[in-house]
Amino acid sequence: MWWLEQKTISKEDMGEGFFPHQTLRKLTIITAIILLTIASPLLTPLGVKAYTILLLIPLLARLTALDATYHILADIYTLPLILIGLAIAPYMEGQTFLNALYGAGAGFIFTTAFALLAMFLKGGTIGIGGGDIKLITAIGAWVGLWHLPFVLSLAFFLSLAVSFTLPKGKPIPMGPGLIAAFWLFFLYGESIYTLIFQS
Repeated sequence: MWWLEQKTISKEDMGEGFFPHQTLRKLTIITAIILLTIASPLLTPLGVKAYTILLLIPLLARLTALDATYHILADIYTLPLILIGLAIAPYMEGQTFLNALYGAGAGFIFTTAFALLAMFLKGGTIGIGGGDIKLITAIGAWVGLWHLPFVLSLAFFLSLAVSFTLPKGKPIPMGPGLIAAFWLFFLYGESIYTLIFQS
């Protein structure tokens, strides 16, 4: 782990993911390359969208790697993701600050309520921790209120598909599926809508 991560993440919070802890750096680099490759058609011409993509890649890559190795979605990455999403909303095509604020609020309220309900009914959070709540809040800030349900549904199906390829007995980290769904929608949302609803 990097120095700042060691200072802000307690050892008690570290779990066992599907990848060994010593692969964290390599997994971060590989994830960043994959995210960059997916986004590469949108990097020219340089503009707000392109610069935003380049800003997001290291944050999302590190979050994905941390969740896959430690089952951690660190505050030092999720909280800035929320703030950046709100701050940049007025400059993004089809987005407004109020829509971003409503999306963040809806993401926080929905996942918090779901986690509390699960705790009440089953005595546990069934895998929804504080990091997941903050990540979904951040996604809500970036995609807005109306698109959030679609992104969460896409994340569910992506995570479900991946779960069939993983060993049984370990909890599935939600972060990679959420990040993959967000990244695909953020980059190619209109094309995905067209493919699903007009095919």
